[in-house]
Amino acid sequence: MGVVAVVDGPFLVGILTSTRLEFALLDGVSPLNAVSEIMSPNPVPLLPSSSVEVAMSRFRESGESVLPVVDADGRYVGMLSALSLFGRYHTPPSPGVVGGMATPFGVFLTNGEVSGGAGKGALVATGMMLSLMFLVGTALSVLAIFVIGNRLDQPVLTWLTHGGGNQWVDRVIEYGPPVFFLLLVRLIPLSGTHAAEHMVVHAIERHEPLTYDVVKRMPRVHPRCGTNLAVGALLFMFLLRVSVMTLGDVGALFGLLGTMLLWRQVGAFAQYFFTTKRPNRAQVEGAIRSAEELLLKYRSSTRVSPSFSRKLWNSGLPYVLLGATSVSVLFLFLADWLGLPPGLL
Repeated sequence: MGVVAVVDGPFLVGILTSTRLEFALLDGVSPLNAVSEIMSPNPVPLLPSSSVEVAMSRFRESGESVLPVVDADGRYVGMLSALSLFGRYHTPPSPGVVGGMATPFGVFLTNGEVSGGAGKGALVATGMMLSLMFLVGTALSVLAIFVIGNRLDQPVLTWLTHGGGNQWVDRVIEYGPPVFFLLLVRLIPLSGTHAAEHMVVHAIERHEPLTYDVVKRMPRVHPRCGTNLAVGALLFMFLLRVSVMTLGDVGALFGLLGTMLLWRQVGAFAQYFFTTKRPNRAQVEGAIRSAEELLLKYRSSTRVSPSFSRKLWNSGLPYVLLGATSVSVLFLFLADWLGLPPGLL
């Protein structure tokens, strides 16, 4: 802390700062002189029983960054820094690893044991909305194939309904839906809510105060985001195909290595430019309320380390999958009832 106590036996008689010592030596004071000549005598100390409010007031009055602590008889006990006091006073409880999801109704946060923010119904609605958006992405891909095929005067409908299409049609069917899906996510408010979720999780993990001015400074890209896994899977499919076509069977190894080296960077790129965007104030404040609810429940929770199955269940993922599956099954029934060709599904 750049400060040492000067004691006579057990009793505090002064303090000496490194700055005062440096200036004294520069002024020509001999290193052999007694520290009593350059110390600050009779410092105003704190008692161990002093409250945080008293300590903060004493720091403001003295302008010092460090204050000595003595007992009731004047015996030296230790030093208290303003910085450590601030950290202890403002540090919120740490609920461990926090995960979350963006929903149409706000942010859902959980540490695997307790949760805050959006409820189970919002998670089911999220799955339904994501599934619908992927279906829209598939429809846009098919539409793009028809437009391109019409311009090239190619039998696209025959390829789609009976198979045997050329490579560009197969590639659009394979990669078009996720690309259109990412573009759709970027366009809707969910991407702003997603960014607010990441930002408030960063604030929790950094033990920052959950205020708007603090949370809005946090990054909107998070290394544990599910976007990284989804984009990593697409990256592996692409690199595997290119590597095998170029190098044969040994190319699979290069595809795997390339994915391991690049998936986080590509995932961060996708997060920044597609699945998140700068949130508005209402989205950030909504995420803060979710975080405050999570921390409030965490303080009263008695379970310290939930089991893996409990973490998985409380992650919200089962509810999202329920919503997504219900839409997919409904669409398959509807497509069968309408007699849509299998190649269009």
